[in-house]
Amino acid sequence: MSRFYKSFLIVSWLFLFGAFTSTSFSQQTFYVAIGGNNGDTGGQGDPWATIQFAVDNVPSGSTIRVRAGSYELTGSISVNIGVNIGESLT
Repeated sequence: MSRFYKSFLIVSWLFLFGAFTSTSFSQQTFYVAIGGNNGDTGGQGDPWATIQFAVDNVPSGSTIRVRAGSYELTGSISVNIGVNIGESLT
């Protein structure tokens, strides 16, 4: 196998790995709702139950949408840099 071909394969692999990880794990939107479940995916149809769980489990660059309702907080919430929290209109 030629040196050029090996280099091409390595660069291609790194490019694909970077493309998949950056789109798969950043800039996602997660949801929290009354009646949600922290064992779910946090997706629009499978929201999490608590704001703190969402804050602790989303990657930087994500958005957490909180659906209307009364949420009981047991303490303060620390939000990671790069995570946005806002209301959900859905």
